[in-house]
Amino acid sequence: MRFVGIDVHKVNCQICAFDDVTGEILEKRIPTTAPSLQEFFKGWEPCRILIEAATESEWVARVLERLGHEVIVADPNFAPMYATRDKKVKTDKRDARALMEATKLGAYRKSHRVSDVQRTVRRRLAVRDALIGSRSKMINTARAVTRQDGYRVPSGEAETFHLRVRAMEIGQEVKDVLAPLLGAMEELTEQIALCDEEVVAIGQSKETQLLQTIPNIGPITSVAFVATLDNCERFPGARNASSYLGLVPSEFSSGEKRHRGAITKRGNARMRWLLVQAAHGIMRKETVANKPLHNWARAVEMRGGKNVAVVGLARRLGRVLFAVWSTGLPYDERRVQPRKVVLEPAM
Repeated sequence: MRFVGIDVHKVNCQICAFDDVTGEILEKRIPTTAPSLQEFFKGWEPCRILIEAATESEWVARVLERLGHEVIVADPNFAPMYATRDKKVKTDKRDARALMEATKLGAYRKSHRVSDVQRTVRRRLAVRDALIGSRSKMINTARAVTRQDGYRVPSGEAETFHLRVRAMEIGQEVKDVLAPLLGAMEELTEQIALCDEEVVAIGQSKETQLLQTIPNIGPITSVAFVATLDNCERFPGARNASSYLGLVPSEFSSGEKRHRGAITKRGNARMRWLLVQAAHGIMRKETVANKPLHNWARAVEMRGGKNVAVVGLARRLGRVLFAVWSTGLPYDERRVQPRKVVLEPAM
């Protein structure tokens, strides 16, 4: 059997293959294209191939699997996978050889491969994020231009920003300068609205509707949560899901010393941002549904400050989302029993 390690990059990939029968090692660099991979592996007996999880890994794995090979997409953060590589000398050739050795030894940790449905949802959310980011930059630029002449744009929703600027009584020169920016902003707003309609349509599924029973969780957050985790059954519990989202404190402990720092911020940044925004909404206004979470967050705020409370509430929301999804039961504020927190500020 052949054991193969492939160091995949955007333009080229480095291949290292070992034949355990003949002991022969084959090393080659080829373009990262489907035809090149098909040509190189054409006629090979089924072999075991190891590649790192990256942007190109999924389509590369599918091309090789269609040729009959076993493909393992591995977590690049698993240190033992590179145990045979010299830490002071790093090249693509050495990386491919280290991956090949890891394939032989079984020294790898499989990375979760997202389902086709959720891969498409993630792409839609990524496009939506890019459009919103571009519009935000345009809004900041327009505000800066108007402020240079002593004007301030009235506050309001981002969707109506271009309308508020056009309604202002400002000089013709400033209007002419902002005209192309406002036109592009109007077009972006229309495209974002279309993206939102698509996400809302996706959010009509049973599981996302279930998540939307939680306070301050709408279609965007519920769809993003399902797309990020893909399958709740792959996590043993809510704590593991929180860790996957990067919402647990980092820790550096040894012996008798224990130090816990800021959250790890590992995983999907979009999902963390959405949970933080939902936490802000819960802290801003108390309702019957969010009262247990609101009171818990306010108590934490008195002890550690607003930022600590918001992040802590975002982590708790992530766990509530996971619990609702995994149990299949809608949110019920009577079942939310956060740990008791002393209301008085710590001395």
